[in-house]
Amino acid sequence: MAGIDQIIEQSKPAALLSAQLGAGSPMAADAGAVAGQLYAEAYGESVGDAAAAVKAVPQGGILDEDAAQSEIKSVTASVMDLADAFDQDVQGATNAVGQMLRTGLAPDAETAMDIITRGFQQGADKGGDFLDTLNEYGTQFRKLGLDGATATALISQGLQAGARDSDMVADALKEFSIRAIDGSKETVAAYDNLGLSSKKMQDDIAAGGPRAQAALGTVLQSLRDVKDPSERSAIAVKLFGTQA
Repeated sequence: MAGIDQIIEQSKPAALLSAQLGAGSPMAADAGAVAGQLYAEAYGESVGDAAAAVKAVPQGGILDEDAAQSEIKSVTASVMDLADAFDQDVQGATNAVGQMLRTGLAPDAETAMDIITRGFQQGADKGGDFLDTLNEYGTQFRKLGLDGATATALISQGLQAGARDSDMVADALKEFSIRAIDGSKETVAAYDNLGLSSKKMQDDIAAGGPRAQAALGTVLQSLRDVKDPSERSAIAVKLFGTQA
């Protein structure tokens, strides 16, 4: 009887998972089996934990519905390993990976998880908001032509330089993406103070991709070249806002 009860209890997460993913879909057919396999290999404290992780992967946009069972298992295991290694929520990790794929910050899930892992190792989660920042500001990073590795490196550098958290660094980049192309007198004056062509900078940043990334690099280097700290700060605020 105890064995039968256990089988019944273990079947509940699989049935729920099938309903959540759409009964009859190719992925739903494999999801329950994958959850059981992962739990048998010590992933999660229950079959329910493993099933929740399996559900998060397709819903987070990491895998297509026609993904092979082996791929579902491999990606889900990697997400669970990532979440466990850095004491993160599986859903949060999945959302961040999915957003990186949607915004082109990473070409595939494995690369996205490698970037996130490196970010945690470099202290990008100092304020406990690294995954949220990737999820919230992925579109802003894309506007500036940044890939996931470059955006994470900028976050890490900003934190090392005294920023409170990753959201603050990302918000400064978002402000720049807006101000850099607004054509306002303040922005034009900032470019002039740096010895840069406002027309060229606006065109490059508005173009996105490599041109925008190169333009951002030019602005950052030009700011470093300003010797007077007060003058440098005043110019930076014009371009990056109060988070400069």
